[in-house]
Amino acid sequence: MIERSYPVLRIDDYEEAKIFYVDFLGFEIEFEWRHVENFPVYMGLLRGDLGLHLTEHRGDLDGGGGAYFRVKSVPTLYEEIKARRPEMEEEPIEQAWGSTELKLCDPFGNKMVFASPTPK
Repeated sequence: MIERSYPVLRIDDYEEAKIFYVDFLGFEIEFEWRHVENFPVYMGLLRGDLGLHLTEHRGDLDGGGGAYFRVKSVPTLYEEIKARRPEMEEEPIEQAWGSTELKLCDPFGNKMVFASPTPK
């Protein structure tokens, strides 16, 4: 039985990743791990029940991954992150299949979709 999954996305810059994922999207750092000081990082992030792992390790992944997150309310998430970055151009889209989605791309080419049921 699967209890929780953690998408793993490739990053190229630790500081830039913190700005995007922690400062902008509101994730918290759960852990950071390096083989030795100043080596590439492997880190775990949490935002409520959403878990995400980021890696700078070249052998783990190539760039350009993706993740689909089910959230309680895309409009609420959108308002929260828009307040942090007013110049953000992306907006939620109401899909024909009854889902409201916010599609974002991180600085490393990873694509994320945050989705919730469209209110009726």
